[in-house]
Amino acid sequence: MFADGITLKGSYHKINQDNFKCLKLDKGVIAVLSDGLGSKRFSHIGSEAVCLSAAEIAKSLRNDLTVISPIDFVYKTYCLWKNKLSAYDLQECCATMLAVIIYSGRGFALRLGDGFLGISGTDGISVLYDKKADSFINETDCFGNNFNMENMESKEFCADNFNGAVMCSDGINIGTMSAEDLICFTREFISGYKNQKRSYISADISSWLQDWDGCDDKTLVYLFS
Repeated sequence: MFADGITLKGSYHKINQDNFKCLKLDKGVIAVLSDGLGSKRFSHIGSEAVCLSAAEIAKSLRNDLTVISPIDFVYKTYCLWKNKLSAYDLQECCATMLAVIIYSGRGFALRLGDGFLGISGTDGISVLYDKKADSFINETDCFGNNFNMENMESKEFCADNFNGAVMCSDGINIGTMSAEDLICFTREFISGYKNQKRSYISADISSWLQDWDGCDDKTLVYLFS
């Protein structure tokens, strides 16, 4: 199993406010993507801290990853995030979180805020995405001074049935961003790349992602069994 990603700075940003982190665990893997809110001064620092915090929590939990609830995992990540950013105004570090964690036969996916995450398994495709009517992200749907855990979306799955997953920041708009469009994108992405080497996948994604419509930062992270 492996995970990797591509991130590209948008044309109207001086700093890429997206971050991602992929980490191999002793019995699995974690991949995290975070998008810093564009209006916040230190959002790029906040998004980096989200990725580092989630990866560190996953690594420290080890076998507890087989039993911890998604809510508790996010809460532990948030507490570590706040600790890492103790020298900053947290409201200037607001950032979202997308993550897939696979460990010892168990898998779970998390979404807090915008962007989307698709999971392909032998039992079909599931997608997590922002279902708000407009595209403006409410700050309660991200890490900040506080956040509403009720806005977090999660999905558990059996790792034995896992084929692959893809997650994208909101700079990558896919059709109408409907469930149907996202399922179709996930299916085609996984089927198109599942038997390819990581070096080919990353190079090929880079070739078309840089031409994707839109001027926002663009980040795509993928996992394959």
